[in-house]
Amino acid sequence: MKKRVLVIALTVAILLLLSFPVTLVEAAQSGTVGCTVTAKMISVALSGSSIDYGSVAVGGTKDTIALGKTQTVTNDGNTTERFYIRSSDATHSGGTDWTLASTVGANQYTHKFKVGSDDWAALTANPIGLALGVTAGSNVQFDLQIGMPTTVTDIAQHNITVTITASE
Repeated sequence: MKKRVLVIALTVAILLLLSFPVTLVEAAQSGTVGCTVTAKMISVALSGSSIDYGSVAVGGTKDTIALGKTQTVTNDGNTTERFYIRSSDATHSGGTDWTLASTVGANQYTHKFKVGSDDWAALTANPIGLALGVTAGSNVQFDLQIGMPTTVTDIAQHNITVTITASE
């Protein structure tokens, strides 16, 4: 009898529980976050990329101002950049190269640059600052000046490379 009362009591309890509506609270099973990204691009563009100093006397100088060849470098990336500049030795295939130096000498030449009304600054084989904080789409104009060696082994045309680089 005790078992029967227990079974009846459990049955009544289950029926009572089932007769009330049960609202289940569920957590969201998924969600989304919208994300965007833009690739950062560091880039420079040069206009007037070729300079012919022509014939320059030994020990003399010539610059792009006199030649009407002021150079323009543009930040064509999408972030603010720093521009750097460097020069190379003056090479001659089959002849004597001229070494880029801080002062002119025998087969040693100088190469300088300036931005606007700044003073001339010596170029080196290592990058040095040309302009800082150049915003995207902006440009910088600069001039170059060659200082010829005091004496030369040969008078053939020599080639020089000036390199402009950018960093953030």
